Amino acid sequence: MRKTNPSLLGPSVLAVLVALAAAPVAAQQETPNLEGTWTMSDGRVLYWDGSTNHFTEDYVSFQIVVSDQHEGVFHAAMMPVHDEDATRGYHADEQIGADTYPMLGVIGWDGTTVIFADVEDTSASTCQLTDPNTMHCIGWEAGERAVVGRSVMTRVSE
Repeated sequence: MRKTNPSLLGPSVLAVLVALAAAPVAAQQETPNLEGTWTMSDGRVLYWDGSTNHFTEDYVSFQIVVSDQHEGVFHAAMMPVHDEDATRGYHADEQIGADTYPMLGVIGWDGTTVIFADVEDTSASTCQLTDPNTMHCIGWEAGERAVVGRSVMTRVSE
């Protein structure tokens, strides 16, 4: 049996290693800054009982304020925005109030995927950042009082 000296590399193996070392490192996507106020400007929600609500017709909107962003993670707060003349939407057995709902968020490694998780509930949303000030979102809550919906969120301030 012939012994091979591991410290001696053949010319083809050496050429591959040199090429790999010289190859440029793939650039990581820059993490976008999402801080500011985002308003749901369009979309529709379907509730467990078959009823639906449409953003800006049935109630004005929701706002999500993104704050304390550190690299790809952040805190957020969702607040319903009601117009006195609009029919208020509801969640479970109650109408949506004027409370603030704390959320956590993360930006995907691709720099365009954004996920929001409700701190006090089981709801979540996944969004696609289509430009620096617009996200297309799909949200859901599973269980006995399931809710699904889609919306367009537009940043109104940074």
